[in-house]
This record gives sequence, C-alpha cells and structure tokens, in this order.
Amino acid sequence: MTTRTLAATLFAAMTLLAALPAQEEKEVQVSESPQRSKHVVGLGGGPGGKYGARRAGRKHLRKVNAKAARAIELGLEWLKAHQDEDGRWDADGFMKHDGTDPKSTGPGAANADLIVTSLALHAFLADGSTLRSGPHKDVVRRAILWLRKQLKDNGAFGDESAANFAFSHAMATLVFTEMFHVTKYMTMRPLAQRATVYLDKFRLSRGGWSPDPKSGDRKAAADPMLGFWCTLVYMTARDAKLAKSADGLESARRYLDGLVGENGVLGSSAGRSPLGTNALAVDAAIRDRELAAAVLLGQFLAGEDPSKSSGGKLAIDAIAARTPEWKKGAMSYFEWFCASHLLYQVGGRVWQK
Repeated sequence: MTTRTLAATLFAAMTLLAALPAQEEKEVQVSESPQRSKHVVGLGGGPGGKYGARRAGRKHLRKVNAKAARAIELGLEWLKAHQDEDGRWDADGFMKHDGTDPKSTGPGAANADLIVTSLALHAFLADGSTLRSGPHKDVVRRAILWLRKQLKDNGAFGDESAANFAFSHAMATLVFTEMFHVTKYMTMRPLAQRATVYLDKFRLSRGGWSPDPKSGDRKAAADPMLGFWCTLVYMTARDAKLAKSADGLESARRYLDGLVGENGVLGSSAGRSPLGTNALAVDAAIRDRELAAAVLLGQFLAGEDPSKSSGGKLAIDAIAARTPEWKKGAMSYFEWFCASHLLYQVGGRVWQK
C-alpha cells in the first residue's frame, strides 16, 4: 500500500460518513479530567447540516450500506496498525508495520508526517472517535499528543523552512480547531487559537494564501488549494468561537468567489499551481478537476452558494457528469473527496444522481 492507497482510506471514510443525515446532540463543557463526548466534526453545510453525520460515527452507515461500513472499518484498522508508538503516521516508514504479509508498495515523502497524521486523524474523527470516546480514542489521543509536540510557541506546526510547511500547518491546525470545537477541552483552546492566528502569515493583502509569503506580497502567488484548507480552518474556528476566524472566513469568501469564470472554468487568477504537496494527482487534467472541486466546495463552506451563479452552475454540472473510475491513473482520491462533498452541499437532483 502506497500513500495513494492510504489516502483512499482517509478520504473514503470522511466522504461516506459525512453524506448521512445529521444527528443533533447537546454539547457539553468539559474540564481537564477525561469526559465522554459523542461529537465529531466534519465538513458540511447544505442538506445534511454543517457537520453531517460525523456526530454519530459509523453506526448509521451500517444501516444504509453495510459493505461500505465494513470497508471503512478495515481501513481504519489498517491505519491503527500502522501508527507509530509515538502517535504519528510515518509517511516514508509506515511499511515497517506490515509484518509478515506486506501490502505496502513504497514510501511517501519523508517530510509529510504532519500531513499524513492530520489526515488520518480526520478519518478517525469522522468515524466518531475523539480524545475521550469512540472505538479508537487511544489512537486519537496518541496522535494528538504527537501533534502537540510539533506546535511551537509562535503558533507554527513543524519545520517553517520545509517546502510543504504551509499545507502541513493548515492541516494540523484544522485538527486542533475541530477537536476543540468537538470536545470543548479547554486546554486545547489556546493551542487551536495560536495555530489559527499563525495562518495570517500566509495571507496576502490582495487576497488568497501563499505557501511562500516571505517572497513579498507582490511577488507571492496565491495557491487556491492552500486557500481551500485555510477555509476549512476558519469555518471550524468560527464555530468554535476562536479569534480571527470571522475575518479569515470573509477573506476566503472574497478570494474564492473570484476564481470561477462565467464559463465555468477556473480563471487565470487561479493559476496552475502544482497544488503544493498534493502527490495524489496523476496529470494536469486531474489536477485541474480536483482544484475546481476544492474551490467550489470552499465557496460553500465560506458561506457562498456557487450553484446560484451561471459559472458555478456550469462547473458543478461538469463535476456531476463525471463518474469516478476505480482505475489506476484515472482519478484522484482528493478529487473524489471534494466532488462528493460538493455535490452533497448542492443536494437535490445533483446529489441523488
């Protein structure tokens, strides 16, 4: 199993679990001592409610699609078996956990531990596990403790000189903002707040977020994929009532709103970014499709409805017309993830199809 297949497990779990009816539950205030909570945050909005069915975990999916529930269960068990003792998922070394029956076919990037660990945590969150409850609470706790060690006093996650630093930071920050919003574990509030504020270092005055803000605001190119992840952070931070969240979400709304032209195609302002550390795409056409799905989904999460504009509707119809192919080199798991979430937000005929 390569990092490509590992990503399939993560995105499949989050996509299937989010596409179920929302389960409303009363939130509770917790102290430093462990308490139990059933809240699990996910992407959302539209017909299923902001956080979909992540509050309820996999039990509702079993009633709808037992095979899908079993597939997710097996995927999460694989992730659990490949977690390092210190709590992380080692992107270029997870094969050491294969045992006598290797299924891994190669390592991932050596500097992707923060990204892979953050994505893995989202899969477990989607399944209903938190620091204090759920079938995989011990897995979540170890991973959160490892992430906590990567957070610096200045609010940065990981190595600030790394090429994928901006994406690593945004994805890890999303874990912390979601975990605080889910559990109300007050010791996590200042950590989530500190990391959210640090995101401003990547924001450009003219709009968007750049992985390389040190090059100067005029020269730095905004990366729409980074903007997508920042949008998720600010959405969850707003719901968790963290500072800077409303301002960041408004910036995301303005920036994403200008990326899709009236012809339904990403305009020149979107550029042709290599999508940062995204190694899931195979060719330029797939990169463009996953970028379009991410931008449109980001608009929904920022409070806009792209389906109400002519360009947005054309882009959504094009995405809906493409059925994912489970064939090597034919699709991107990230495209599948964003497109599924996007069509779920649109709802109605598009989602039913």
